[in-house]
Amino acid sequence: MFGLYWPLQLPRTSQSCAPWPNHKLPTTSYSFRRLPQQRIPYILLENQPTCHVFKDKSLLVNIQPVPHLIAIHSTARTSYADMVGCFRNFLDPVWICESGIANNLSFAKVHVAGCDIKYNQEVDAFVVREPTRSIIFNCLPSRLYGHWVRSAVVCLIDKVDSIAIVYAPRQVVAAKSARHAMSMMGSPSSDTFKLMMRNNLVKNCPLTLESIKIADNVFGPDVAPLQGKMAQQKPDRVDPVYVDIPLEILTCNLDVVVVADLMFVNGLPSLVSISHHITLIAVSYMPSQTSADLCKGMLQIVSVYCCRGLTVTTAMVDNQFNPLRCLIGDVDLNVTAASEHAPEIKQCKRLIKECVCAQKCCVPFSQLPTRVVIGRVSSCVFWINSFPHKNSMSQTLSPWTIIPGRKLDHCKHCRAEFGAYAQVYQDTVPHNSTDLPQAVSTLVL
Repeated sequence: MFGLYWPLQLPRTSQSCAPWPNHKLPTTSYSFRRLPQQRIPYILLENQPTCHVFKDKSLLVNIQPVPHLIAIHSTARTSYADMVGCFRNFLDPVWICESGIANNLSFAKVHVAGCDIKYNQEVDAFVVREPTRSIIFNCLPSRLYGHWVRSAVVCLIDKVDSIAIVYAPRQVVAAKSARHAMSMMGSPSSDTFKLMMRNNLVKNCPLTLESIKIADNVFGPDVAPLQGKMAQQKPDRVDPVYVDIPLEILTCNLDVVVVADLMFVNGLPSLVSISHHITLIAVSYMPSQTSADLCKGMLQIVSVYCCRGLTVTTAMVDNQFNPLRCLIGDVDLNVTAASEHAPEIKQCKRLIKECVCAQKCCVPFSQLPTRVVIGRVSSCVFWINSFPHKNSMSQTLSPWTIIPGRKLDHCKHCRAEFGAYAQVYQDTVPHNSTDLPQAVSTLVL
């Protein structure tokens, strides 16, 4: 494994540089140190490199060659890199050195890119916070800090090869020809294209109805007609319907006691709370674990019950929430000791993680972006609250019905499963613009 250091002046050309006779050697190079073990699945965060250098180019996107080279010196040999790529949202290019044995991120370049880098002494890890996600670099046995990653390109659609394998090669070629023909003819709909082929409106066309059907099955609906021709539908009329909750349930629970704690899913922190007797679970994503973000999350929990006329009087939390005593108003913080525990919140977190794991097994994605993970947790909590809890005060009314006062609607809440691919209409400005698509590709969260 290599560690990148500050640039040094390149010595005079020697026979060791013979593999590159047609290239002019650069005037700067980088010296390396060699470590004993190879850690390709990890991305290392090092404080001495002056640029990013990766061995595994599958972690990068937008890979392209560059006209100049950089020389990489190690104790064994001198390597050269002439290709760069992009990693996540970092603006600085990443050099690709396939003869190396490590993926290094420069601490200085990451800091210059605007990312917030903090060290967590409790878990011995560096946390790099981007605008929409956090990257955790844990301490490895070699005392280096690395982040486990499989691929930077997250595949969120079904592969065509897994569907096309049931057809003969000539049928797949004919299906591709049909899809290209539809694009050349102005992207008509499949029904219109089938009508043209059925009535022989295009002379000497080798396509058949079977090839069009196979194209729809293998490649799915053509995206171009959806994004270019989708029209805005008449919105449904909003008629707020509230459920009448028995007065005894509300009057007996005017003072609410909640138990709150932090929960981590894929390394992302979320504030989770559950109330006594009502058993309503509330979850809120925490960008950080600072007092300001924790206070904001606690106030959101309090506002949920205030909308129903209930008052949160006590919040049972751990010592991490102790600085919030003077920030959340009249709520009494009952901070548990180190040897104490609240079984309600532990069972609640276990239930949420079991639901998240079950939902993960139902989708064909091996990796999920941060935004999708947050939506998955929210979706699981929503459906957990939609069913009566065995320890709740009512065995017929769910927590979602008691607090918000609403019932589920199959036509609204069961239109698509989590992670489904959908084309959704977007309102463009100006409305008659031909440069903007009328629909966008989305994932159901």
